[in-house]
Amino acid sequence: MKIELNSKALEAVSVLCKEDELEVNIRLMEDSIDMLLSEQYPEKSEQVVDLVRAYRRLSKQFQTILENVKE
Repeated sequence: MKIELNSKALEAVSVLCKEDELEVNIRLMEDSIDMLLSEQYPEKSEQVVDLVRAYRRLSKQFQTILENVKE
């Protein structure tokens, strides 16, 4: 299978693949999984908002890639 990425998709992939971005996203996933498994959710609303913003940012990057990939 060959996938062509236009400039928008390539830019989104490049952002996802930056070392610091990968580390942040990995930590987000690991911390969220641990919270769900332990059923210990953030007590402060600011922490919940931070998690939601992080997931929304990640989702938008994936949406950009999906919308701009040509198979």
